[in-house]
Amino acid sequence: FALDEGRPLDAVEQLDWALLTGMDAELVRVLERVDSARAAGANAGADEPETEERVVVPTPDVDAARRRLDLRAADELERVPAERLCVAEFASGHFATGTPVLVAGAARGWPALDKWVDVRYFVRACGHRIIPVEIGRSALKAGDGWREAGMRMRDFVAGHLLPSCAADLADRPLPAGSIGYCAQHQLFEHVRALAADISVPVYCAAARGGVQLVNCWLGTRETATPLHFDSYDNCLVQVVGLKLVRLYGKDQ
Repeated sequence: FALDEGRPLDAVEQLDWALLTGMDAELVRVLERVDSARAAGANAGADEPETEERVVVPTPDVDAARRRLDLRAADELERVPAERLCVAEFASGHFATGTPVLVAGAARGWPALDKWVDVRYFVRACGHRIIPVEIGRSALKAGDGWREAGMRMRDFVAGHLLPSCAADLADRPLPAGSIGYCAQHQLFEHVRALAADISVPVYCAAARGGVQLVNCWLGTRETATPLHFDSYDNCLVQVVGLKLVRLYGKDQ
């Protein structure tokens, strides 16, 4: 074990790889202790490159996206400001009836809303950590070169998120090899440094049994998830960027 040999960064990497095979609460606690020891070490910063200036994710043009995708207003979800929808009304009018709704401002006050607009924040917060990444446009598209890989967060930022920001600004496609997606991963359990950036939305109190799982999706432009059905209810919070979600009724 690398920690016994005085190599805490390598020990963190070993534990990260172990967690990618399956989340384990005790292993997470061990990893946090090891990472704290690494951060407190005399040469803690030696493994981290200097972080450059902020790179802000371009603000998406929602109206232009609607026109490009030929979306009709009649097809969009009901939009309700958070201050006008209490948990009881959400529970009876939406959760109990299975009626989706877009709650505007439900994540107001999250630190992530300010921090995550700068993609280099992830380098500063956890650049040395290993995360799972899907590379390529789609696992269902033959010949696309889609694959899964584990990589350090700083490499994900440099090789995927930064090129995606540049492509957004230039309004050009992103090469398939630069498309990257850390998808449906328990990132806040895995990397506790990011957990303080969010909180559980109050509307999750409507669910029987409480919150079962908190996942994170962090990716470039042109990522896609195939049509699927989840066996559990979802509360999706969009922190930065733009995401198109197509919902189909049970009779469709």
